[in-house]
Amino acid sequence: MQQPLDEQYQNYLSQLHATLEVLSAGAQEQCELTGAYNAPWELRQDGVDFIESVLALANGKLEEPTTIKLLALGETLAALPADAISPEGQDTTTAEGCLFALNHPAWTPVRSAAASCLLLVKDPFG
Repeated sequence: MQQPLDEQYQNYLSQLHATLEVLSAGAQEQCELTGAYNAPWELRQDGVDFIESVLALANGKLEEPTTIKLLALGETLAALPADAISPEGQDTTTAEGCLFALNHPAWTPVRSAAASCLLLVKDPFG
């Protein structure tokens, strides 16, 4: 049985909120919060996926500035260079490799944009 669209929207919005909290954190905290196993790839993928899902199901529930900021964050995540996700010579299945990747300068605008979005996206469950 499929969830009603409003319930799906609320679930994705809650997951997006949690992802924004992690995306807005510093590299060390991101590693700690995610368990550091392939964290750069997971963060990029979760951010893009949850943004797309929320926007697809929003149906007028989000204000235009929120939508614009989420779209911009999604584009920033999608444009992260390979060195910010899986740097050559680094094993991102280790904490050291993840920390190295998440310290790439390309993550700085992601953190800033995520923090800005976090002010606008509230968790519907608390």
